[in-house]
Amino acid sequence: GNHRILPAQKLNDILRERSLPRHNENTLATEKRLKTDLAVTIKRGYAIDEEEDEIGYRCIGVPVFAHNGDVIGAISVAGTSTQITSENVHPLAQRVKSTAASISRLLGYDSQALSQFAAGHTA
Repeated sequence: GNHRILPAQKLNDILRERSLPRHNENTLATEKRLKTDLAVTIKRGYAIDEEEDEIGYRCIGVPVFAHNGDVIGAISVAGTSTQITSENVHPLAQRVKSTAASISRLLGYDSQALSQFAAGHTA
């Protein structure tokens, strides 16, 4: 099976129904910035909150897939910007991706498709 990323129309519907509140100067508060970041996130296989919600804190998030390829949740690691740095963010992300892959496999997700996602497969 293949994984399913949020279809573009569904994303547009969500953006039309909700606002993008700004928490600080790092917040992705425009549709263009959010869509650009989402494309990068899909390509690398994980999301990074670069102090977008709260200054001084970073978070790395990775999707968890059900047996049919639907995203059913996510796992993340969060810390201060001195704990999660530009030097360790990518190695940490690889560990979170590996853990998410293990959880997804336990839920019956096809690991071949997951490795394509991890390698930069896009929807």
